[in-house]
Amino acid sequence: MAFFGAIADFFERIFERFDRVNFRAAKRVALALLFVLCAAAAWLYAVGKWDLTFIERPERKPVAVVDNTDVKPSDADDPADTDEPADTAEPSDTDEGGGEEPPETPKERQPSAIAMMSDLCADGWYVTSGDYDPTLHRIAVMNYAIGTPTQYTLRQRNVYAPSYEYEYEYGEAKVVYNLVAEDRPTLEAYGGYLFVDIASDIIVFDSYGNYVTGFDGSLYFAGTRDKNGAPLLYSPATRNIYNKDESRYVTVDTKNYYALTPNGIVASDYVDEVYSRGVHADLPASYGAQTEPYARSVVVNTAAKLDLKGTLTGWVRTLWGFTAPGGEEPYTVGWYDPEKLAEEAKKAEESRLEEESRLAEESRIAEESRKAAGETEPAETEAPVKEPKPTAKERFEAAKAAAEQWDRTPTVAFNYSEGYACVANEKGQMWFIDRDGKELFETRDLHKYNAVGRPVVENLLMPLTNGIESLGFYYFDHGLVRVRRQSYDEDQEKTYHMKRPEYDDDELIYATGEKFTLAEGYDIISYSNGMILLEKNGKYGFMDYTGAWIVQPDLDGAKPFVEGLAPICRGGKWGVVDTAGDVVIPLDYDYVQTTSSGVIVCHYAGGWTVFAKMGQAG
Repeated sequence: MAFFGAIADFFERIFERFDRVNFRAAKRVALALLFVLCAAAAWLYAVGKWDLTFIERPERKPVAVVDNTDVKPSDADDPADTDEPADTAEPSDTDEGGGEEPPETPKERQPSAIAMMSDLCADGWYVTSGDYDPTLHRIAVMNYAIGTPTQYTLRQRNVYAPSYEYEYEYGEAKVVYNLVAEDRPTLEAYGGYLFVDIASDIIVFDSYGNYVTGFDGSLYFAGTRDKNGAPLLYSPATRNIYNKDESRYVTVDTKNYYALTPNGIVASDYVDEVYSRGVHADLPASYGAQTEPYARSVVVNTAAKLDLKGTLTGWVRTLWGFTAPGGEEPYTVGWYDPEKLAEEAKKAEESRLEEESRLAEESRIAEESRKAAGETEPAETEAPVKEPKPTAKERFEAAKAAAEQWDRTPTVAFNYSEGYACVANEKGQMWFIDRDGKELFETRDLHKYNAVGRPVVENLLMPLTNGIESLGFYYFDHGLVRVRRQSYDEDQEKTYHMKRPEYDDDELIYATGEKFTLAEGYDIISYSNGMILLEKNGKYGFMDYTGAWIVQPDLDGAKPFVEGLAPICRGGKWGVVDTAGDVVIPLDYDYVQTTSSGVIVCHYAGGWTVFAKMGQAG
């Protein structure tokens, strides 16, 4: 009994102490601790570190690119890592560029027609840059982890963007490229490669998600390819061009080029003046490639001279010609080789000096013979007949003929397409030739008059810029080619040395020179894959080369067709259509990049999705 009495006394003392405690403050502390514990449990459940046995975790669908900013080149290089499906990777919580796993991909974002890349690769399919054909190709979603953040951008970068300047009011526009800042996407495709920006570094993967190299972002996308088809990067540089006697020089801008290859980034011997395909954009290797057995011949030299203002100017000059199969010399009208001309001139001068020396020697021998014979007077000889000096009219006609010859000397030439080649002179005036080198039609008209009866000069000119906005120039596509037609008052230019265009706009023409009739009021944005991207009052649509609307002009936005696919926007959401107007990637995204050698990059609120256009051998 004493034992139970002692226990009773112990509890009585405890209860007396509890009576003296203020439980209001204790309750507040307990509630705060309970809230912290519940929040921690919810966070651990959300990131998949801890499960509640009475709550079934929903199944996640695979997404194209996992939010895993901890990926390292060594990890990406491991086949075990690159082959792992995206839904099995653990999210990163260390880098501010990521940390939250993308939400479950909606079912409509991956319709049954879109397969997983890993499944197709296992069946022998491969990423292709060929023009999309629904009977030959499949659209697949990349389900390999390459560690891109979910955000659209983490930082900015500088790019060269064109701006327009005018020497005088209503004058001709001149293009100047300036550095401007823009958002760098955390994921972007270029030449079929994927560039992933994780803030601390930029990592490059190939179109299958395999690690290629690191990238410090100091190089710019060149938007062109070398002769082997590798996409190019460049860094700005300068070079000195000297005048004829090398007493003075002028510094001009140039570029150092680097090729992006499966083995990394390597220096390239690419020269834009020689290998350029005209439009500088992320286009497939087949764009502008020679498809006919005609060799392009080019002579490159530099020139520096004083202009009318006394300023030394310099530039790289090229002269172009085409050589037929089995031929030795280019057949292009206006072609000449300055080095060959200089060699011929040197030989002609040597022959002249030899002839003068021969005549002088003959004269000396004759004089000695005369003196030996005792003759005091030289024999009478016929006075040389002097050639009459050319009249002013003859000199003018000769200068005019020389100018016309130079006007038809190609300083720019592009490969044949559909049997025709585009060439241009140093003034940017362009024309088209057939397989025999003959001009298809006269592209310069001097016999037109404006509304007030003044003579007007009309030309076909090269585009002002060379980006994707000029897609459709230079190469015939389904019988059409894009041109820039300009007309201006001839007298005003001659009298005041001011060129004020009265008309300057883009058109589509046939090989006959006949103009393609567009829907009234629409402007040409691009032409490719036989599809014309048109715009009117902020609305876009696609018309094909027959004049039929493939996508009605009710789009809020659209980008050119590349590889048979084009991004379109309706109601603020982007997707992709083919040349039949059928949607192949649903309009569910906030951003869709133009197809890049078979790769299509898309972004939405939950992160990034990468699609691939895949074909099968045989």
